Amino acid sequence: GGVISITVKCDLAYSQAAGRVHLRLGVDRTLDSLLDEFCSHMRIRRLPTLSLRNDLHSELALDLTLAAAGLSDGDIRRLAPPEPVLARDSASNWWILAAAALAIGLFGAAAIITMFIIGNQPIDAYGVIIDAGSSSSKVYIYTWPASKTNGNGVVSQRAVANNSSAPIESSQGINQIEWSLRSLDSVVPEDRKAKTELFLGATAGMRMYSAVNSTAAELVLNGARQVLTSKFAYKVSNATGQIRIITGAEEAVGAWISVYYLKNSFGDFASSSLTSRVARSVGYRQLANDFDTFGSLDLGGASTQIAFVPAGNFTPADSVSSKTHIVPLSLYGKVYNVYAYSFLCYGKAEAENRMLASVIANAGYNSSAVINTPCW
Repeated sequence: GGVISITVKCDLAYSQAAGRVHLRLGVDRTLDSLLDEFCSHMRIRRLPTLSLRNDLHSELALDLTLAAAGLSDGDIRRLAPPEPVLARDSASNWWILAAAALAIGLFGAAAIITMFIIGNQPIDAYGVIIDAGSSSSKVYIYTWPASKTNGNGVVSQRAVANNSSAPIESSQGINQIEWSLRSLDSVVPEDRKAKTELFLGATAGMRMYSAVNSTAAELVLNGARQVLTSKFAYKVSNATGQIRIITGAEEAVGAWISVYYLKNSFGDFASSSLTSRVARSVGYRQLANDFDTFGSLDLGGASTQIAFVPAGNFTPADSVSSKTHIVPLSLYGKVYNVYAYSFLCYGKAEAENRMLASVIANAGYNSSAVINTPCW
């Protein structure tokens, strides 16, 4: 038994699978399932001709378990796709799931480009984003060309580490973030790290934690700031601004931006082959007019966010209560007034907690009784 960390990488520069993914699997899992996990993380359709190779470029038998293949913690294996490489399946649900994943918070791919990366950047600029969610943290590395499209960049996800299994406020939360970021250390070239901005956004779990004990929450953030600024070479010029709890409105807006971005509704980014393929996979189309829009509803662990462009010319200056949550955004040459709101404590995990509390209360808080739930 046991679980080990394996890195699967693809060095083909123009492949849709280009990049690396760090995976944690049981040693009794097969290499075939390792390939499945890689394709799932990269959101690509797996072809039967895919293979894994060792450092000697020998093809590995996919029916072997990780243990039988001699893999140990920290090993790297290379993906060897044929050319043309992995075709994306327009009928697949993976990109719908990708849209949901990118809509977790402000720190989805589009949100990074439109809200944080401003000013002159070198060719192939990079950004490091840490999504500190209510149940775990994920580390993403993005890259984009220096050229802009109507004032904003077109981004590609380069790598992701999804190794965390604990929220940031837990005893192991910051350690797991450090380990995840360390596992991606080779993705950004050394000479670019000092110019690569790093952002950590803690979402609803930390908003709830801060509401109960703001002092303890600030200690958690200070711990994260200390680790991320002292142990890594990435650019953090404003630690309190770049490593913080994001608001519910920011999380909602990030989800909305991600949906629009993946739907290619900000404009035709045909110059970026990756973005174009992503957009078509989720059914991209440019919106016909200002009333033909998309909204987003993001169900998280501790909260639910809704965001949409309301009909009518609503602005942040409107005084009616239902209009006070309008957020102005200037994206790809156009201004959007987005209604954005987060319902704290209305996430999936919190719904489960409420159900369990109700069942325990209905049983009379009897600690010795066997309590049945209606859900499992």
